[in-house]
Amino acid sequence: FNSINAVYWSIALEIQFYLCYPIYLWSRRVLGSLETVGALGACALATYFISSVYLHDDARFVGQHLFVVYWWQWALGAWLADSYCSGRMKPWLRILSSRYSVIPWIAFSLLIGLKDPVLLGLHVSFWLLPLLSAGILGSLVMREAQRAGEAAPVPLLSYAGVFSYSIYLNHPVAFALLFAIPGWR
Repeated sequence: FNSINAVYWSIALEIQFYLCYPIYLWSRRVLGSLETVGALGACALATYFISSVYLHDDARFVGQHLFVVYWWQWALGAWLADSYCSGRMKPWLRILSSRYSVIPWIAFSLLIGLKDPVLLGLHVSFWLLPLLSAGILGSLVMREAQRAGEAAPVPLLSYAGVFSYSIYLNHPVAFALLFAIPGWR
């Protein structure tokens, strides 16, 4: 986890996502995209809860951070991308596409993120923030996709997407260099 660059831990998870991609595609075909998110979410919750209750110290940390615990979040993004690219939304998803729907999604995200409530030993923010983030992203892009009847480009988000991963990988290096400057803190 804390090797050359602390954010590289995610690359191991990403490799597992790609290795399990055929399983995801099969599940998506058999169950449906959103149902796959639910099934993976249930597996993730069970794995996290069992790890929290029955494992201790480092084993607990590893169990709570297994690939299966994060897979549902990735599938949630894939479901959102499916909905966006098809330009079709189920009627109950219209909540994502209303004109000002981004405001409550952001407000709830900030509230949960700042409070980080714990329920039955589970950090609620770990489970709700991906859903709220999908709500924020969905509210920013779904209205345009619905209006166009297909995937509509969102220039600012497209521009940010081009360079965001490089920022993610390099920000610890930039902070380390800043903290190496005498008097910086």
